Amino acid sequence: MRFHVFTTIGLALVFPLSLVSCGEMELPTAPLEKEEASNSEAANSEATVPEVSPSGEDSPTSSDHIPPPSEAIIVATLPTPCSIWRDHVVALTTPMDQTTTPEALVTLISLYDWPEVPSALNESSPTLAATIAQGYQEYDLTNWRIPTAAEAKALKAAYTLPHSSGPVLEGSAFESLNALLRTLEASELHLTEGATNARYLCEDATRTFSFAPNTTISTAGTKATNYRLRLVKTLRLKQKQ
Repeated sequence: MRFHVFTTIGLALVFPLSLVSCGEMELPTAPLEKEEASNSEAANSEATVPEVSPSGEDSPTSSDHIPPPSEAIIVATLPTPCSIWRDHVVALTTPMDQTTTPEALVTLISLYDWPEVPSALNESSPTLAATIAQGYQEYDLTNWRIPTAAEAKALKAAYTLPHSSGPVLEGSAFESLNALLRTLEASELHLTEGATNARYLCEDATRTFSFAPNTTISTAGTKATNYRLRLVKTLRLKQKQ
């Protein structure tokens, strides 16, 4: 059985049905070290900014105060990070405070990865990333969006490689997630873009982040057009009793 995914840019993607899981894995939670912007990032006019706390309190104008879905979806069991839920990829799970029934906020990442997307600060195409997000539909789910800075920080903490030397570590969280994506014939996450670190858009496409070690969340450049875009969607799941 195959399903179609449509976007507003006229692209039809076909993915096979699969129920593969990465299984158990430990995700790092320690803060990431900062680094000075590389020459390539400086050329893209990216200024390093402090990483944003999950609460969004570091920036009064942050979009991180996205309210959780009001209605919960009842499931037999709550999914784990790096797993498939109803043909979608689960990247993060956050348990919710409850007294009786287990609930969690689940962050899905899109099956597709868009290359060469300008930021919202770009002088010629500032709305492209938002247009892609508004038109993306994955199977039964609509209303996908660009990750917030806090979500970017959580994705970095969960999937950034532990060191910068040598090949991608087999068994690392980053490779485990890509292995899962490969089983679905979906787009893999990118670590590099040629000789530089691949950077993904976040925070309404005004900032960027990378899964490479020792990188920071940075203000996007006004002229660069080589950013990548991976959309997310948050669901509230409640375990059936």
